[in-house]
Amino acid sequence: MPDLVAVCSVLDLNYTGSEDDVIERICSFLNDFNLEDESDDEDEDASDDAGDKGVYHKENGKDVTEDDSEDEDNDVNSDKDAYHEDEEEGKDVTDDDSNHDDNREDKRTTDLYTRNKSKSNKMTRGRLNDSFALTFRDIEDSIRNFDGKDDYPIGKWITYFEEISNLMGWNDLQMLIFSKRSLKGIAKLYIQSEKGVNSWKLLKKRQTTEFENKVSSAEIHKMLMNRKKKQGERLQEYVLKMREIGSRGNIENEVIMQYIIEGIMHDPANKVILYGAKNFNDFKEKIKLYELIKKQTTQKSVKTETH
Repeated sequence: MPDLVAVCSVLDLNYTGSEDDVIERICSFLNDFNLEDESDDEDEDASDDAGDKGVYHKENGKDVTEDDSEDEDNDVNSDKDAYHEDEEEGKDVTDDDSNHDDNREDKRTTDLYTRNKSKSNKMTRGRLNDSFALTFRDIEDSIRNFDGKDDYPIGKWITYFEEISNLMGWNDLQMLIFSKRSLKGIAKLYIQSEKGVNSWKLLKKRQTTEFENKVSSAEIHKMLMNRKKKQGERLQEYVLKMREIGSRGNIENEVIMQYIIEGIMHDPANKVILYGAKNFNDFKEKIKLYELIKKQTTQKSVKTETH
């Protein structure tokens, strides 16, 4: 909360109310600020377009600028003078005309490229501002919370959070506020006990220092070996959880698939179909076939018991 009060002081906002109210007030202010910036860009685009239209005029069925027209007049006069001078000397030179035409064409091409590039950059900024129109509440469920427990590494959480931040176009202040809202348990308690955490870069450094736990490959292998498919647990859920455990270390996919198969304890006969997959895409297809066979086997067993 002290950090939020400091932010409100910088932005000249009221910091009374609950922590959620203050955060919502800050987000609303930043959203309005970005929308105003987008409006200014649109006005600037309109001004640029009006200026371009005023400069262009028709000459011999082609769009040229006033500067180009003046250059052409000067080029014609220069060519005439050069021609008469050469004519007096008994020489007739025409190569300069071709060079002047090429120069004018290059100039028009360069000017057009510059204007289009400028407008493209403004459109990109506009799209980023549009993306920020989404509030934290809109995507809160998409961001995984971090509670400081060993079952989810701090490095993975930071990577995932930064991917969302880049997608949304958040600045450092927004990343700081939203990351704090994603902290739970001892991770939240730790950052509240720290002073001077006023940027995302500093928060990331402090959290990494406090919660980084380098798990050895042997420990991950042990976790995969001990994790079995639970009674009533969906096979897809079991597979995804096993893959998540394996992703914490440098474990080959073939090894993870082997642990998954060995963890299916209640159906040893049908799980033979799961062996031999070359990759996880192939493994998914085998899982679908396994579930289909298991379903048919269950239906036959029910019919047999009924009769």
